[in-house]
Amino acid sequence: GGIKSELPPMKALLQILGTETGDTSPGLLVFFDQKRYLFNVGEGCQRFCTEYKVRLGKVEHIFFSGVNAEMVGGLPGMLLTLADMGHTEVNLYGPSPMRKYLHSTKSFMRANMNVFATEVGTDSPLIFQDENLGVWAYPLSRSGDMPAARESVRETIFTPRPPQPPVPPSSSSPSPAPVLNDACTHDDHAHAEPYVDLSPDVPPPTKRQRHNCQQIVCCYICKTADIPGKFDPKRALALGVPKGPLFGRLSRGETVTLPNGQSIEPLQVMDPPTKGAVFVVAYCPDIGYLHSLINHQVWSDPAQGLGHDVLCVVHITPTEVLHHPEYLSWMNQFGESTSHIIMTRGFVKRNLAFQAAGSSQIKLNRIHKDIFPLLQEVPNQPLQIAQPLLGRCVLAENLLRFKIAPIQSAGVDTEECLGMIRTEDALAELSQLEGFEEAVAELHSSFEQKHPEDERLLCHQTDPLEVIFLGTGSMMPSKYRNVTANYLRLGRRVIGDQELTVGMLLDAGEGTYGQLVRMFGYSQANNDPMQQFSNTDTKLAEDGIAEVLRGLQCVWISHLHADHHLGLPKILHERSKLQPPPPPLTVIAPAGLQPWLEMYNDIESAPFHFVACHSVIKPRNGLELFAKTVLGLTELFNVPVIHCPDSYGLIIRHERGWKLVYSGDTRPSSKLIQAGLDTTILIHEATFEDSMAAEAIQKRHSTTKEAIQSGIDMRAQRIILTHFSQRYPKVPVFDANYTHYTSIAFDLMRIRFSDLLWLPRIVKPIQLLFVDAVEDLTAAGQKKADQLRRKLESSASMDVSEPASHGTVL
Repeated sequence: GGIKSELPPMKALLQILGTETGDTSPGLLVFFDQKRYLFNVGEGCQRFCTEYKVRLGKVEHIFFSGVNAEMVGGLPGMLLTLADMGHTEVNLYGPSPMRKYLHSTKSFMRANMNVFATEVGTDSPLIFQDENLGVWAYPLSRSGDMPAARESVRETIFTPRPPQPPVPPSSSSPSPAPVLNDACTHDDHAHAEPYVDLSPDVPPPTKRQRHNCQQIVCCYICKTADIPGKFDPKRALALGVPKGPLFGRLSRGETVTLPNGQSIEPLQVMDPPTKGAVFVVAYCPDIGYLHSLINHQVWSDPAQGLGHDVLCVVHITPTEVLHHPEYLSWMNQFGESTSHIIMTRGFVKRNLAFQAAGSSQIKLNRIHKDIFPLLQEVPNQPLQIAQPLLGRCVLAENLLRFKIAPIQSAGVDTEECLGMIRTEDALAELSQLEGFEEAVAELHSSFEQKHPEDERLLCHQTDPLEVIFLGTGSMMPSKYRNVTANYLRLGRRVIGDQELTVGMLLDAGEGTYGQLVRMFGYSQANNDPMQQFSNTDTKLAEDGIAEVLRGLQCVWISHLHADHHLGLPKILHERSKLQPPPPPLTVIAPAGLQPWLEMYNDIESAPFHFVACHSVIKPRNGLELFAKTVLGLTELFNVPVIHCPDSYGLIIRHERGWKLVYSGDTRPSSKLIQAGLDTTILIHEATFEDSMAAEAIQKRHSTTKEAIQSGIDMRAQRIILTHFSQRYPKVPVFDANYTHYTSIAFDLMRIRFSDLLWLPRIVKPIQLLFVDAVEDLTAAGQKKADQLRRKLESSASMDVSEPASHGTVL
């Protein structure tokens, strides 16, 4: 039966918030007038909601089909954002090991609200019910048998932090609990293990054998509340009910007693209720789960009341499951009145998810086509299912809606779905910009000009190094800038018996994999059905994401703040799918990240070799053989910097002679400057504009001027600024006096040595391209800085100095 509702929902619908497009993962929003419910939070969900103004303020309950990178990859970032929005409570539901996964995140984050997790058991399918929705969960196992009997368990994972007075930077007392923009607390190296040099032909040692555990997934059956029938006043009067308050009580479903003692039930004066809608979220990640799903007794049990009443089934499956005869037969059992939303890799509609950034890239491409390569969208493949079932199927696409109430209007609504980006519309906007075309022409005519100070760069002009910025924003993703990630392509090398383009990631914020997909696409050579983005750069298109992941040998993480590493599990997940499997990925990161990564490895068998950052703070650190043989580096070491505990900058030197320094997040650091002297390229964070120096000090970041001065003191040949506050969504405020040797990074920007001579000259046309944003930010920034300065002047000033050793809060 249905669920009674005192106030029936006026409108209810499902909306797709992500499909398997590479830059988004399967996600579903269930919308009611007063509440929202989420099913799965993959990478990119938060950024997607930001861009398309999907409001999450009414989300209190989130359900997960599985505990893996595709389903929970965006959850930590989402929890932090919901807490920042003022949420006081969020309830999570999913299969084992949901609670273990959430506990593993405590090494780097703490959501400042109540977070409760219900791990679904086999004892009672009904795991949630309120005035809008009932949710029944059915665990499935890969073996085909029912999962072992166990009770559902609810546990408190996070609670609000008690108010704490600010801790002076020089204090030796414990730092506050880690949040996205605050100091981390984890400074425990107990999980670190000694590093043993890696040979390309020898698998790395591990302290224990890792096994892929028996992963449980969930199928959900959801029922909206029954809608009470209309109150009939004539029937009430005939039964002796007087007009007045008793009418209202009966219409609200209450039993009333008349003065003569007679009881009147609501059913006596109400029309029959309208049954609520039933929809199913079916997750079958591979053939191994097929029998567990389709043979489940719930589909044939009359007590469940399913039959032909299911309005809609959302299918989250790979192609081989969707095309399996037994799965197709199961789909047909639902009857002609049931619609099927197909969320299958290879068949989902694959328009670019983040179209604001895509449109911006088209405009930037007009400045330079190689530095800002165009990303094309490939036509969608038709769904390959035989009639008559095909006529009841709908390809999932981002923002597609399926109305579920009122039942009379149920069905698909494509009004908000994303279309293809219109290149001509983006380019038409450029014609309205005064001086832009002239600045671009001036830039192109200056490519051959050389400055006397740039002679040191000439010897590297043919070097194959490429620096690709995958995320250039801070704290949380935005429309135009994803969170931090930088990809170095170090050139071709023979690894084992293969010649590969060797790569290295410097930080890997959420969405890093999606950004790589945008840049490199899916290669024909790998027979990947997801070949959805085809880059106009033939070299990039030939590589494809599979070859990029195969060539990726090392990921370096600067510190434990979530915006710098939440994308790593997705990278490990996708890399583990490659055949033949590549060697385990070497991860150099703060020690606190290891338990979380091991949690993922236990679930998905995504092998990696962990190296704690604190063990790599000297040029001679045990990494020499790996760095030289695999990456071609003669130096690779960390420098402790001024941010949160266990924060580092990176120094690398290549056997071909160039040197690169990456600052991570930091205040200006004399130790980093000294270690980075005479670097060829400095990539330095510049979170705040110069007028916000007080806030930069407070949050232990750098201003643009401080970052540039660090490069000048370092005698860097080129300085590239990145990690901009999201208050600068398009372009940061930047002092043009420093543009001879300095440039600014954008997402999906690719820099080669041949570009470095004239790279700083692109700043002028970029500022003209975003002239309105520059003017607005300059005025707003000065106002904000004045407010903050007055606030800080009323409190004790902060004395930030260099850390004496790694992991010290200063």
